[in-house]
Order: sequence, then structure tokens, then C-alpha cells
Amino acid sequence: MGILRGPFFVTSLASPPSPVDLAMFFSVVIPTYNRRPILEKCLRALEQQRLEACIAGYEVVVVDDGSTDDTVAWLQREAPRYPHVRLIQQDHGGPAAGRNRGVEHANGDVIVFIDSDLVVTETFLLSHARALSGSGSRPATASASPTAR
Repeated sequence: MGILRGPFFVTSLASPPSPVDLAMFFSVVIPTYNRRPILEKCLRALEQQRLEACIAGYEVVVVDDGSTDDTVAWLQREAPRYPHVRLIQQDHGGPAAGRNRGVEHANGDVIVFIDSDLVVTETFLLSHARALSGSGSRPATASASPTAR
């Protein structure tokens, strides 16, 4: 078979990429509205992620959707406890608008959406990275994909 060429990448590699080349940076996008107590549990769990070589790092993009409780003040006050978190604020527009806003501000190769009431396990991101690596899938920003067979 020949080399398949797309507009953004070549699907054949001269040599297989090293695990370091495949390391992914994750953006976890969380829209929230008046959910401070459960958001705290969610963020605490995300700060406990177990990382391995397949994960270059991660950020948590919290999009406050115009909360009227103390969510924003609490996040600003507690920022040192949550080094992976970046707070984005918007007027109330609903969860879909919050997810879209989060994507606009995300820096990751891989974007994962969760709701603010989800308390993840310590292997949440690692499981995603392993699944993506094992499937041969790479994020859209990757410079190459596996050889066509």
C-alpha cells in the first residue's frame, strides 16, 4: 500500500514514535453553575491524578456560568490548593455554552468534558490516555498517525 496523505498529516512514519512523543496534554473542561460544594469534591479528585509517561500534563478549565453563590469567590480564594485549575467566567448561558467557552480556552491535545458533580478516580486521565494510545488514535493536533495497512 502507498502512503496516504491528508491535508494535515502523513499517515506513515519512518520509525515508530517513542512513548515521550505520544505523551498527551489533557484539558478537562467543567461548566458549573451554583455547584460549589460538589465542585470542591470534583476538583480535589482531579488534583489527585496519577500520571505516567503517556501524560505530558493536564489543566482543568472551570467555566463558571454566572453562578450567584460563592463559587467564583471560593475558587479565587482557594486557587493555591488547585494548581491545575483555570477559572473562566461568563454570563449564564447554560452548560453547552460553558463547554464551548472552555474549549476556546483549553490548551490540551485532548479535551475531556465532565460535569461539576462528577468525582473521578485517581486513574481517570490515565485510563483515557491508555485507551487513546491503545486504539492507535491520536489527538487531532498530532503530526502523524500510524502506518496504513
